Amino acid sequence: MDIAITVGSFHRAGGIERVSVRLAEAYTRLGHTVTVYAADWDPTLTEHFHLTRVSAPAKPAWLRTLTLGEAISRRLKRHDWVHGQGVAGTRCDLLTYHTVHAAWLDISANLKVQPPWLGLAKRAWPFHRATIAIERNQARTHQGKFHTCSRAVREEAISYYGVAPERIAAIPWGIDLVEFQPDANARAACRRDWELNPDDLTLLIVANEFRRKGLSPLINALAELSRPEVKLLVVGRDTPVPWTRLIERLGLRSQVKFLGSQSAALAYQAADIFVMPTLYEGWSLVIGEALASGLPVITTHSAGSSDLIRPGHNGFLLENPLDVASLVQVLEQLMEPNLRKRIATAARPSVANYSWESVAKTLVSWGT
Repeated sequence: MDIAITVGSFHRAGGIERVSVRLAEAYTRLGHTVTVYAADWDPTLTEHFHLTRVSAPAKPAWLRTLTLGEAISRRLKRHDWVHGQGVAGTRCDLLTYHTVHAAWLDISANLKVQPPWLGLAKRAWPFHRATIAIERNQARTHQGKFHTCSRAVREEAISYYGVAPERIAAIPWGIDLVEFQPDANARAACRRDWELNPDDLTLLIVANEFRRKGLSPLINALAELSRPEVKLLVVGRDTPVPWTRLIERLGLRSQVKFLGSQSAALAYQAADIFVMPTLYEGWSLVIGEALASGLPVITTHSAGSSDLIRPGHNGFLLENPLDVASLVQVLEQLMEPNLRKRIATAARPSVANYSWESVAKTLVSWGT
């Protein structure tokens, strides 16, 4: 089958971008021909796929959001099947809502830890207004099937945008079970390179938006743990500057390491527990990757990929992302070696069926 994928950016980093690459690879392995329509891409991908560039401004973000769909529509040729990603979903057979932006804005604008004027400013910000307008229009005009990566986003698409329940399915994203798996040799090397002692209990967060992903409550929880030797690795391209003052004030300078943009696969090897007390995720690839790498996962019900977590079996779920006391309580439980070993042992088998090929097959079956 001749398949087209429409997306804003086609890269191996990020969320929607990385998902699009994984999908293109999986569709190709299933024997399909794949053409990708995007405004920009990783040059190393040109030898693997047919790529068609569309003209859309990189900045400001709201203008890109408003113009991307029309730009793709002008370039889109005839294909057997078109899989549209987010606001780039235009003239497609299957439209994927990676998130429901209106739901995220409600959470972000109503945070009690911020002044009321900031919530109002967020609602007025052109990027949010443009994204929600596009998503609502898609819900009204799209003629094909809808897809979300989690049950929560499916319910949000129905309640916020009025998508008919019979036209939308929640199909989780896949996991590269070869790239992400336990590796004792890699673990020893990474811990040595990052100056971790053999007995250091090591927490890990992988994120590019530290505030939304819950770095502040995680740092505050670290200060309240009964074991002072617990370390925290922070991987991602966000700046550490806003958090350094908090770290200094809490006396955690020797316990927190900002590693910048590192290989997530290596970071999982160095850690003992993956923690991400996020405020909102449509999905979160890193949660599945951490499980595949053999790590217990602590996250929140606000993460779409909390669908993967069986509390007490392969991880734990927090009700409130900002509740430091609850996070401390769960971390203290996982300090017990036997419990941590049991949950770590269950982590990888719990996601063994989430290959990208199986996801691709299911998407084609649902969307055609």
